[in-house]
Amino acid sequence: MNYSNSIHQIAMDLGRKIIKRTENGEIQDLDLMAKDIAEDCRTSARAMVEATLKYLNESIREDKSERKQRGLVIKEKDRPREIYTELGRIRWSRDYYYDKQNAKYTALLDRILNIPEYGRIGNEVSAKLVNNAAEMSYAKAAKEVSDGEISRQTVRNLILKLQVPEKQPDEKRSPEVLHIYADEDHVHMQKPKKERGKGNQIVPLVTVSEGIEKVSERRNRTIRPMHFVDEEFNGK
Repeated sequence: MNYSNSIHQIAMDLGRKIIKRTENGEIQDLDLMAKDIAEDCRTSARAMVEATLKYLNESIREDKSERKQRGLVIKEKDRPREIYTELGRIRWSRDYYYDKQNAKYTALLDRILNIPEYGRIGNEVSAKLVNNAAEMSYAKAAKEVSDGEISRQTVRNLILKLQVPEKQPDEKRSPEVLHIYADEDHVHMQKPKKERGKGNQIVPLVTVSEGIEKVSERRNRTIRPMHFVDEEFNGK
């Protein structure tokens, strides 16, 4: 089966799978339907990527004149490789060459497609894992990005390999202007041993902020507000 037929067949199989779900009465909930079809699409997308990699590898192998011009000699055919991408785990086979001009062995297809030489995780997924790990645990970062297919130890190894600096606390900053709002309000007291019948009390309320920003046409909000209340205040 040639490349175009392979892609067409994968697409047809995806369509038939979705139609079969409908005809069998499996689709009864919108969220579940979206989840199932999304996973069907991911599976088909992985198959398309693998079919494309196979086609590209065979194209390089068959172009003997170009390989001869570049000094590339096949040393091993169909060496297996896999890598985790945003579509999930991709598996394929590619040829291994000896590069006479640079006197080294190379997997030409990997080099053309910018696939990490020894890595088992794609560059985009690696970046997401590292970014997430700056805000959450290694385990949570792995779960968020790969649904647990990548281990927390792998996330840690990526960070050590890339020598990512630890997140530093924000420097202290002094705002140029402070806005102070003072008022008083009735507050329901819930302290233990409170005076009987003294269910409400008027207390002063002070809010300090860095100003006001517009949220919508009719609504504003304070910037980084801090509230101060003194329930022991006696206005007499």
